[in-house]
Amino acid sequence: MRAAQRFQPRHLQEGDRVNPLFFPDWIDGPFHPRYFARQLGGNHPGVLRQAMTAPANAIVRAPRHLGDEAATLSVAALTAWAALTDAALQPGQTIVAIGSGGVALFALQFARMFGVRAIAVTSSAHKVPQLLAAGATTAVDSRAHPDWGMEVMRLTEGVGAHLVLETGGSATFSESVRALAPGATMAMIGYVSGPLLEMDLRQVFIAKRARLHGHTVGNARQFDAMNRALEAHGIVPLVDSVHPFVDAAAAYRRLASGANVGKVLVKLD
Repeated sequence: MRAAQRFQPRHLQEGDRVNPLFFPDWIDGPFHPRYFARQLGGNHPGVLRQAMTAPANAIVRAPRHLGDEAATLSVAALTAWAALTDAALQPGQTIVAIGSGGVALFALQFARMFGVRAIAVTSSAHKVPQLLAAGATTAVDSRAHPDWGMEVMRLTEGVGAHLVLETGGSATFSESVRALAPGATMAMIGYVSGPLLEMDLRQVFIAKRARLHGHTVGNARQFDAMNRALEAHGIVPLVDSVHPFVDAAAAYRRLASGANVGKVLVKLD
């Protein structure tokens, strides 16, 4: 059997906009724990700075139709892309995106591209119009429907979701399981409400025959494929607000408020 060809980044020219990899060493293939040794904004300096350098194989060309919005792609967008592509979705199937964070919003935008139905789950009813505009086919108010997993089953006529992007953690996990179709995938992405779970293994693996798939953003090959797709479909990330570099603290305050719908950008003066 011929060995798989290693990913080769596209040729870059002076002046090209580029995106850095969250894991600079993860170029292709499956994830390896050694990649945790260097991650931007974790144990390696992040990108909130006026200038930075990166190896050529640790950057990918940004979509040509994007301006400053391209800065939103390196983490949330790539995580959503990896979740949808790894789930091998088929047109007409259903995904569930929880909340209005970056991963959820990108998943809604990608759903249209993939030809799948997207159900948004939110505890903020006033955000429903924005979620529908982003790409949700319908939205479920989790305050009105605390058993929203059953509401997903009703909306899908008893079939359930073929992919749930689980970003809530302990407060949402049981309903995410309830929302799954048999043989479906739960993409484990975040744990806003806490990382510790109480799980009925029979419900997840026997009754649902579900697959739990953990995600840690994505590699350079996936990033390049995503950017090509964004460019081909003309998709523009949703931006909530833009703040000057000299007042980057305002961006953090906006994030902390929880009022944003879309990414919060910091722009050099």
